[in-house]
Amino acid sequence: MDLLEVVVEEFLLMFSADMMRQNSLSMVEGVLGVLKTQALQGHIMMLLLGVS
Repeated sequence: MDLLEVVVEEFLLMFSADMMRQNSLSMVEGVLGVLKTQALQGHIMMLLLGVS
């Protein structure tokens, strides 16, 4: 159990360090992706409401 916890912690540390390196660009892309997705969903909802 202890060994598993250590492995998981090491993985999370490596993962978060990698995320921090890519953070600025990924953050912007992620936000743009979410905004696009929400805009698309809003479009679809309006179409559905318009139809029904």
